[in-house]
Amino acid sequence: MSFLRQHIQHIVYVVKENRTYDQILGDLPVGNGDPNLAMYGQAITPNFHAIARQFVDLDEFYCSGEVSQDGWQWSTAGRGLDLNEKIVVIHYGKGGWQR
Repeated sequence: MSFLRQHIQHIVYVVKENRTYDQILGDLPVGNGDPNLAMYGQAITPNFHAIARQFVDLDEFYCSGEVSQDGWQWSTAGRGLDLNEKIVVIHYGKGGWQR
């Protein structure tokens, strides 16, 4: 841990909501992506591609959230809060948020 503390100053975690890895970075030459599924490839998302090439590519990172509301907690905290798990059903059902 002391080695890491001496050599790592910042961690930047970029999450692209409502898109799969393959849809954005499937055409990246590294990683386990499928170029046939790249809907928003290098030409459309040059900044995402530059970040993935310059830093770390987390192509096998999975989140167990079912929808955005609980997915954010799983991807940033590694777990879902009990209250959040219970209200997701209400908010995404007929009695919740009106859009």
